[in-house]
Amino acid sequence: KDANLEIAKEFGATHIINTKDQDIEAIVKEITNGVGVHYAIDCSGHTIATENAWKITRKGGTVVVVGAFNPEQKLNLPAGGFHRVGKVLKGSFYGDTQPFRDFPMIAQLYLDGKFKLDELVLERIKLDEINKAFDSFHDCSCINVGRAVIEF
Repeated sequence: KDANLEIAKEFGATHIINTKDQDIEAIVKEITNGVGVHYAIDCSGHTIATENAWKITRKGGTVVVVGAFNPEQKLNLPAGGFHRVGKVLKGSFYGDTQPFRDFPMIAQLYLDGKFKLDELVLERIKLDEINKAFDSFHDCSCINVGRAVIEF
């Protein structure tokens, strides 16, 4: 969704590529002088996005999958030369956060005005509306760069 791309810019994305309208491989090759990115982070939950992330990652680079795949989907990566690229494909469990280390740091960054936490709150909902939040979380047509906050 285009609105998600605009939000990504607000949070510091240096390059925005709409993969449904643009040739991601050609654009990344141009930006990186034909080498590819060091890190590709896929938050979409769609295997095609992960496959594209793999294609644009340089030798020795890392693809991190944050979004949850539909368990019925299959991930198709090229097997030929797989052992020669030295790339890493890894999942991320809730951002691999270490709460005792990370939460105080994030809180301090927020208090110092260096982290946009308020802008990540998409809406405030009541507990009985939680299914609405879950539905929008999995709906790629929604603005989903952020989260709903449950107010008790």
